[in-house]
Amino acid sequence: MKRRFSKEQGMGLVLAIFLIVVGGMLTVVMGSFMAIGQGHVSQNFQAVRALAAADSGLQIAVNEIIHPGLGPVSCLALPVNPSVYNLTDTNGQAIGCSATVTCNQDGSTNGNTYYSLESIGQCGVGNTLQTATRRLSTRLWSTP
Repeated sequence: MKRRFSKEQGMGLVLAIFLIVVGGMLTVVMGSFMAIGQGHVSQNFQAVRALAAADSGLQIAVNEIIHPGLGPVSCLALPVNPSVYNLTDTNGQAIGCSATVTCNQDGSTNGNTYYSLESIGQCGVGNTLQTATRRLSTRLWSTP
């Protein structure tokens, strides 16, 4: 039996190369989408940490203002104004976050003293640096 070669010979090889090229392009595109998505997740994570750092800074400052030891209750109870707190984990290890807290005494009337505090939390370094700001206004009153 004699073989006859048709014009379609080699078509399987062309189809295989085409599928490999298209599959490779899809893999590259999907990989870049995953890398972009991972970058956004990292930035969101750092933003949440920065917000928690700002909250922690406010809590530390309010605690120092309300419980200044034997001194008077005022913004002067803070070590410096603004105060910078480098936050650590429970083992005392730095976590790469800090909070800068500014305290202002807004005035006093009828035994009530008004304070405004602003805390700026920062987490991350370089391109991943995220900041968040929290503000607190409070009134402290003296008891006779």
